[in-house]
Amino acid sequence: MKQKVCTYCGAEIQGNMERCPVCGKRQRPVAARSGKTGANRVRRWSFAVAIAALLAALTVVLCVLGGVFDFVARDAETMPGVIGQTEDNARLMLEALGLKISVKSASSEEAAGVVIDQSIPEGRTLRSNQTVTLTVSNGSDAVRVPEKPVEELEVYAPKLLGQNYEEARSMAEGVGLNIIKDGEQTSDEPAGTVIWQEPEAGTGLRPSEAIHCIVSKGPAETFTITVTCGKGGSITPGGRVTVKKGETARFTVTPDKGYVLAELKVDGVSVGAPEEYEFPNVRADHTLYAVFRAAPEAEEKPPEDVPTEEETPDAETPEDVAPEEQQPEDETPEPEE
Repeated sequence: MKQKVCTYCGAEIQGNMERCPVCGKRQRPVAARSGKTGANRVRRWSFAVAIAALLAALTVVLCVLGGVFDFVARDAETMPGVIGQTEDNARLMLEALGLKISVKSASSEEAAGVVIDQSIPEGRTLRSNQTVTLTVSNGSDAVRVPEKPVEELEVYAPKLLGQNYEEARSMAEGVGLNIIKDGEQTSDEPAGTVIWQEPEAGTGLRPSEAIHCIVSKGPAETFTITVTCGKGGSITPGGRVTVKKGETARFTVTPDKGYVLAELKVDGVSVGAPEEYEFPNVRADHTLYAVFRAAPEAEEKPPEDVPTEEETPDAETPEDVAPEEQQPEDETPEPEE
């Protein structure tokens, strides 16, 4: 007996069924077919269905990997607000959400290290492994009100003070600016350190404009003047006096009461007895030594209020003696008879 098959899908039909048990379509009269032909049609149909299912599954996988379908949207995290947080705290919060973090810096009135902007707004739905960029403040010491309208500015001068000159040049060139060294000066900063810049940090500039700077030559060379003196006076300033190269050092000699300056020696050589001495354009170490001696005693003065011979009071003169009381100096009295 010949096997009856569906004229639409090729499925086998048992008995005298009018509808196909697979596709459900009513059968129409057809010429008798061989069993081999029906079996081939069934196999072709099964193969086509398998290929279609495979393509559908592959499409779904690609869409999921590409982010077209977000099957976990119901459980997705939202972006928290980290503006005002320190960079370290913001990192901890965002890394816990599986985010990748990128950081850049900018001038701000906020303290250094505080987040002042985030690339993903607060409340936005996040995806796994998404990257968020945080803008962190450089600190208020780098802030300056621009002299040009904000819309015309393209770059801001970085803070170069305190930086090594080579590092400062890299910072300036990194934002598209040039740097010009106007010279070197002696300072307490290490040699090669930028000690002055113009324009100041935070000033708006156009690309390729220049920042002028002055670099430290290091501390100035110094010399020592050793000041001492003997008993009877002092020298100001005294002790070990430090003088920078090329400067002038001045000293004042002051004897104590009852003493006078006898001699002043410079580097062991007497220069007389000046009460002031200076070392101009110092370029070597020196010594300064003062010798004092007791002042000579004052000459004795004659006693005051001693009357002279002419001023002796109550002195009797021969004119003051009565005539009868005066006797001749050479008169000899006659002997009595």
